[in-house]
Amino acid sequence: MNFFFRVDYNDIIGSGHLLRIRNLITIILPNCKKKIYLICRSTLSERKKIKDHFKNLNVRFVFLNVKSEIVKSNYKTWLRASEKDDSIQTSKICNRYSESNKDLIFIDHYGVSNKWLSFFSSKIKTVLIDDYIRNKINSDFVINGNPDLNKNFYKIKKSSILLSGLDFALYNPKYKPSYNKNLNKINIVIFFSNSDLNNFGYKILDLICKYKHISVTLITGINSPVFKNYKKIQSSKNIKIIKFEKNFEKIIKNTTLFIGSCGSTYINRIYYNIPSIVFKLSENQETFCNFVEANKLGIYLGSELKFKKEVFLNTFSNLIKNKKKLINISDNCKGKIDSYSINRILEAVNPSNFNIAKLKPLLKKDKNILYKWANDEDTVKSSLRNKKITFIQHQKWFNKIYNSKNVKIYLMHLKNLPIGQIRFDIFKNKILVDYSIDRFIRGKGYGNLIVKMGMKKIEKYKNTKIIEAVVKKNNSKSKKIFENLGFAKKVINNKIFKYTSV
Repeated sequence: MNFFFRVDYNDIIGSGHLLRIRNLITIILPNCKKKIYLICRSTLSERKKIKDHFKNLNVRFVFLNVKSEIVKSNYKTWLRASEKDDSIQTSKICNRYSESNKDLIFIDHYGVSNKWLSFFSSKIKTVLIDDYIRNKINSDFVINGNPDLNKNFYKIKKSSILLSGLDFALYNPKYKPSYNKNLNKINIVIFFSNSDLNNFGYKILDLICKYKHISVTLITGINSPVFKNYKKIQSSKNIKIIKFEKNFEKIIKNTTLFIGSCGSTYINRIYYNIPSIVFKLSENQETFCNFVEANKLGIYLGSELKFKKEVFLNTFSNLIKNKKKLINISDNCKGKIDSYSINRILEAVNPSNFNIAKLKPLLKKDKNILYKWANDEDTVKSSLRNKKITFIQHQKWFNKIYNSKNVKIYLMHLKNLPIGQIRFDIFKNKILVDYSIDRFIRGKGYGNLIVKMGMKKIEKYKNTKIIEAVVKKNNSKSKKIFENLGFAKKVINNKIFKYTSV
């Protein structure tokens, strides 16, 4: 299948949308034998920078001419053309290069509304990336990576599919999380968007550059109107000023403390377990800021517009002196995000054939995905423990069972995406079986399939042992699976059933 992307870049829009699309394309390319088209409305100077973001990636560029001026405070102007004209032009490009009605167009643009979608005349399906939270959307798919999103907010057509939460966040898991707990060297990174037109990054830098025992990196756009001001203090040995670039993940990887907004880059910070001091730069960041505060993933200091110098300095000073607090915040970030969000998106918009599912032995890198599944709300309700576990508890359990001869765990994969697990605890006279399926793919028969395939895997360990499954009375799906596979049912009490292989 072919993929199309409608996205723009300029000094006002910034690079965030480009980075999300690049993250998508990076995952798509190894598994894509078709073509990828990037559709952008841009000036000649912008086109060079756009191409640079996708250097060494097999992408075909289609550039549209700018028709009108952009106004920062008015999203309707960000297309730099009318929605009708832009949609019709985009439709023509898709119709020209599309080879199948299975082709998709991903749209990452604040200037696109239902009006744009109503003029889009192509057989291919639309996938709208929406952290702006437009409540009325007639796209075939809507992606919103914001955590704790009120899904009832959206008014979408019945046939639309909403992919929301951190499970569908568009970040790049290029590097493994590895927060440095020694903290002998304090590395601070400041980043408030590619443009930072309000000069907030400079304000923060000016306040903390007096701390000579720390290293500070300020990331800003090379074309930012305040970039010259930054260069005045670049002579200081502990300060580094760099332009925002496509290797953002590499830059922040070894960060001790990040100071920035709750924009799209915050996903990366959670994934890399980096403690943050965060501010709200726009209203669409409110949900994420509240999530950060509630889960203690950082220190939220309110809106940029209500910045309080004394509060910030006290918070900052206390954090860099209190290494334990930094480590605690880092630990709170662990396991909140796995490395499969983009794979999950691609599976949702283009489902695999049922028969390609495979069971693979447990690997060390599966620790985070198992943690996510274990703490899934429905899984917790169906489990005998009936409560969530901490990442530290999970880590101890994982390290204990990983090389155990008495515990066998297999993960079901669709291509490169794990979608469920089945575990066998081997005792002297019996084998206990437990399984779970990722919530985004439930209801498609994979629960039944993973138990069937798991039973074949465990045959060599069975000998004279019976296989048992303990199931809560309210877990109707699991009861049905074991009954259909011929397991004998026994009522333990009014809440628990036991299923035994015959």
